Amino acid sequence: PAPRRSRWTSPAFLGGAIAAALTVVALLAVFLVSNGVTNSGNKRQAQLNAQYNDSFNYLSDCVVRIRETAGVASASADAFDRITRGAVEGRYDGESAADGVGRGQFFSAVVEAYPNLAGVTDTFNNVLAVVNGCRTDYRDMQSKMQKMLADFESWRTGSFTVRTFGGEYPTRGLRAKAGTKTLRGDA
Repeated sequence: PAPRRSRWTSPAFLGGAIAAALTVVALLAVFLVSNGVTNSGNKRQAQLNAQYNDSFNYLSDCVVRIRETAGVASASADAFDRITRGAVEGRYDGESAADGVGRGQFFSAVVEAYPNLAGVTDTFNNVLAVVNGCRTDYRDMQSKMQKMLADFESWRTGSFTVRTFGGEYPTRGLRAKAGTKTLRGDA
């Protein structure tokens, strides 16, 4: 008589064991890929949040530096802050932010709010120097933020892996402020 095969070595058992092992490996691969996409997405969102906060804080710091350079009294600080924030953000440019502060728009806005500053040229020149420096730095920070957002969008929509396992991005973890309202990535 032929020796009897153990059930552990039977073709049906071996086939089932191989199928189970492949299933475990496939599930583990899906988990690892999904986890990698999540980690990458969370890291990218954290970097965007940090850059946004840096830009926001820098703009606030510029407004304070400009106010201190101009020697504006605290009673007039709110109106002056609105004007200087607009100057750093580029509102008094005319055609484009590349033209720089000048051509009288910023000076006119300051003189309109503070008529007694019209004759204080040295102070204005100092303020103008700070505004120009802040504007250049703020523009560079905004450019960096735009590049980071473009990279994030490219990552989010570009690869099959991310589109398959990262469809939830952007999430509520991505935040920006518009005035007093906080905007979220999933909004």
